[in-house]
Amino acid sequence: MDTKAVDGDATKVLQRASKQVQTATTKKHALTRTEVFNLLQECFAPEATTPCKILGFRLAGLAPSCITTEVWQLILDAAVKELAGAAAQGAAPVLVHSIPVFDVLPLTLTLGFLQQQEMEPLKKIQACVNHESIDVRCVALATFSRVSILCTKVLFARGLTRFPFDSNEARIVAQQDVTSILIDIWKLNLQAAEAEAPEVAAVAFSNLAHLFGRSHAIRSLSSQHVRPRIFLYTRGAYPRFGMFKANAQLLPMNSQLHAMKWLSMVAYMLMQKSGACTPGIAIAIVELDATAAVGTNASLTQAYPICEAIAIVMQHPLQTYNRLQWSSVLVSRLTAIIRSSTMTRQRHDVIRVQVLLLDWTNTLDFTNVVGPALDSIAGLENPTYPKRLVLCKSSQAYEIFRALVEALLFCSHPNHPQARLVVLQQFVAVLANKSTTDLRTATLVLFTALLTQLCQDSSPAPPVLDFLSNVVLPLAPKVPSPNVRVQLYWLGLKFAPNHTGGGGHSHTIMAWVEVELLALQTSKDGAGLPSSTTYNDGVLGGGDENVHTVDVHVLGRFYALLQCLRCLLAKDASLKQRAVQILAQVRVRNSIHRVISDTYEGHIV
Repeated sequence: MDTKAVDGDATKVLQRASKQVQTATTKKHALTRTEVFNLLQECFAPEATTPCKILGFRLAGLAPSCITTEVWQLILDAAVKELAGAAAQGAAPVLVHSIPVFDVLPLTLTLGFLQQQEMEPLKKIQACVNHESIDVRCVALATFSRVSILCTKVLFARGLTRFPFDSNEARIVAQQDVTSILIDIWKLNLQAAEAEAPEVAAVAFSNLAHLFGRSHAIRSLSSQHVRPRIFLYTRGAYPRFGMFKANAQLLPMNSQLHAMKWLSMVAYMLMQKSGACTPGIAIAIVELDATAAVGTNASLTQAYPICEAIAIVMQHPLQTYNRLQWSSVLVSRLTAIIRSSTMTRQRHDVIRVQVLLLDWTNTLDFTNVVGPALDSIAGLENPTYPKRLVLCKSSQAYEIFRALVEALLFCSHPNHPQARLVVLQQFVAVLANKSTTDLRTATLVLFTALLTQLCQDSSPAPPVLDFLSNVVLPLAPKVPSPNVRVQLYWLGLKFAPNHTGGGGHSHTIMAWVEVELLALQTSKDGAGLPSSTTYNDGVLGGGDENVHTVDVHVLGRFYALLQCLRCLLAKDASLKQRAVQILAQVRVRNSIHRVISDTYEGHIV
């Protein structure tokens, strides 16, 4: 009788759990805290059956909105208990569903678990990664790798300041312990990628490629000098690289793509750190390039990751010969990808690599690649397409943008005007960036050059004028470069006469011009002579000393502002008195400005 009662209770719990899982799947906010908490307590009880535990963890993985911190703590305790019993017979079915719960657990609770050394969190994770079940190993590697990235972001952003410690020293020790565990998780990925079963190795390579793709390792290494005796420390680099590569070649084609991308990034880093002075590393690079060919058996979906992996290695300055060797193959494959109707989701990524190849291709390949690239850029205007071109902060992103602008400035194509407008729309955010670095100033100059050429067409299209009036001109005062601001004002005067409608347009531009003139006069060099090319300003070379990082006062900008003033007076004579007052203020500051101001005032009067 007791056994039947227990079986009946288990059946009822199983039915309730199935119903709540179904409800949480369709309606995340339909459950209440009380019913979820009571059900999870029954599912995670010591006497609960395996199906009940599985449904309990499935419900927790759906993360209903009613779950509170107390309920999350209950879920964490149950998951940790399952990790501790990973070696038990028959634990695999529950582990496959309990481990993914760490993806949705609050990071505060996860970091708290990693701090509790008495619970041996690393040993529990290792037990799952080394489990006899391949499914458990795959789930453990994928889940804990994602969790480690999120924990690392929190750890290095604010540390463990939310946790109470007896002293600052105790907090530092705890942070070091957690960091060590996070690093060991990625060591487990390396071990799995090197010698594990194909299914597990595929997951490990995918995790490593994702980690390297999100990190700044390659960018930071690019700015470092080559260490002269690095070969003494990297003698084992090629054998280990060869083991990774050999295991990657055993994977299915889809899994090889992640491995190929990660090995490309590793090869780049090895070259950068050693200067390719180690013969073993040089051999690794050559073999990677030779075996990563785009075979006829690869589909278009697989072709892009292969091209991307090869392009990663070819970006290194030491790979000039390989760039010449591979450019034609990559261009032909990327062109086929762009023209394929089934690859619309990857089209923006293909454009990035294609534009990056512009500087590497010969004249014939260049003409072949520009046309499809412009067609694809023009197609990005579709509002149903969710992704857009963006400009990140790396120097590589600037090189891509520079190559793209140069291609748009110096080529002719039926979709040329539309492609220029789309590129300007996607990169218009550079106008609002307040950085004053050389790279940002150069980006602004490229943007303004492309916008100027687009506006100077014989008949600017209404979308172009609308973009200039409603998007560019409102952002113009926020541009950090004075020369670019003046150029944007001039474009607004010449091509967008109805920016604000009626006379308000003239008064708005007049206010901008007045602000620029007064700012020019109050700057440190506003009262002195303009610099000449004989001064060590970097124009004639001679090092970085006394070279300005942003454009400063030049006579040309002052002349351009007065031209804007003259154009305003031609459009609206009522601004004459205000223009005379502005010139009077300018005249008293600088003798050179006085001559020019008198000349313009004579034309005004």
